[in-house]
Amino acid sequence: MQSALILAGVTGGVAVIIFLTQLINQLQGTIIDKVLGSQLPGGLDYAVFDFAVNSGVRRAIEFLQHVTSAKVDGKIGPETLLAVEAMGRERYAAYTDYV
Repeated sequence: MQSALILAGVTGGVAVIIFLTQLINQLQGTIIDKVLGSQLPGGLDYAVFDFAVNSGVRRAIEFLQHVTSAKVDGKIGPETLLAVEAMGRERYAAYTDYV
């Protein structure tokens, strides 16, 4: 990757910034996929993603399951998603500052 950036006229600090930006984008995609962020309501998706980045994916999912009274197994699936839906926007809004 570095040689391709140098050939394109990108060197030094700019190359590092580009590399780190690409790495962050890949990590965000991986984490958001693991917590099924695309299937969570707006606001809650960001809160769970943020929790996962800072505390780990499994811990974020387990907390979500605990809060929604779903079976706590650290794996997000249909039961957890149904529990989130049943919980309702008003209740989960108390757990986020983003809704």
